[in-house]
Amino acid sequence: SEDPDAEDLLAAHALPDLPILKQAEEAAVLRNRAELRFELEYGVGRSARVAFDRDERLMIVSSNERIQLSSSDDAQEELAARLKKAVGKIQVWDVQSQEVVREFDELQGLVGEVAISPDDRFLVTVNRPRDDLNGAHLQLWDFQSGDLLKDFPPLERRVLVTKFSPDGSLLATGGFDKNPRVWSIPSCEEVTKLPEQPSFSDCLEFTPDGRLLVVPSRKGDVTVWNTESWTLQKQFQVDDFFLLGAALSPDGKVFAVGGAKQGGDK
Repeated sequence: SEDPDAEDLLAAHALPDLPILKQAEEAAVLRNRAELRFELEYGVGRSARVAFDRDERLMIVSSNERIQLSSSDDAQEELAARLKKAVGKIQVWDVQSQEVVREFDELQGLVGEVAISPDDRFLVTVNRPRDDLNGAHLQLWDFQSGDLLKDFPPLERRVLVTKFSPDGSLLATGGFDKNPRVWSIPSCEEVTKLPEQPSFSDCLEFTPDGRLLVVPSRKGDVTVWNTESWTLQKQFQVDDFFLLGAALSPDGKVFAVGGAKQGGDK
C-alpha cells in the first residue's frame, strides 16, 4: 500500500553505505511509487504464497479454496472435515499478459510455501496432507512442463520455509519440528538433519557462494553451518528478540534480521 511518508523518512535518516540497506531504501521508494498491475482472488483466511522466476516475468501463486463455516457449535468439527477435503492450487501467471500460462495438478491437500530453483528448472511445493494437517508433504515439479517428478519423504511437523542453494543442488527446509533439514535436488533424499534449535525456524539463508547456511530461530538464536561438512561454524544470539525475518546482502558480508522485542516492542 502507498506510504506518503516513506521518502521523507528515508531522507531524514541517512543509511550507511551498505548494499543490503541501499536495496531496502530502493525497495521502499519503489513501493511508494508502485501501481497495482492486477489482482488475484484467493481463499479467505490463508494468504497466497508468491514466487517469481529469475527474470520476474512469471509469478507463481499458491492458494487454497475458500472455506465458509456456519456459526454452529460444531464449527471446529466442520472445519476439520472441510479441511480434509480441501485441495490447494498453484497457478503460473504471465506478468505482462496477466494470464494463467500453467497450472499444477496432483497436489496433496492444502498448499503453502513454494520455491523455484535459481535456474527455473524445478518448483518445490509444501503441502499439508488431508489426513495429517500437522504434517508436511513436499513435492518436486518440473517447472517448465508442470509434471510431478518426485515426492519427498513425509514429515511429521509443518514446514514454514524452503530455500534453494545458489546452484540449485540443495534445498533447506525449516518448520515446527525445530530441526532444519537439507535435501539433495533432484533426488529428494535427505542430506542432513541439523541439531534441534531452541525454537522453530521460518527463515533460512544460504550465502551467495553456497558455502554456508544461516539458520535463525524464532527466539533469537542464529547458527551458521558449513554446507560441505555440516559442522557448526558460528553461533550468536540476538538478545530478547523474536526473529520474524532475515536476509543476507548480495556479497554475503552483512546479515540483517527483523522482528519484535520480547514484550511487544517492534
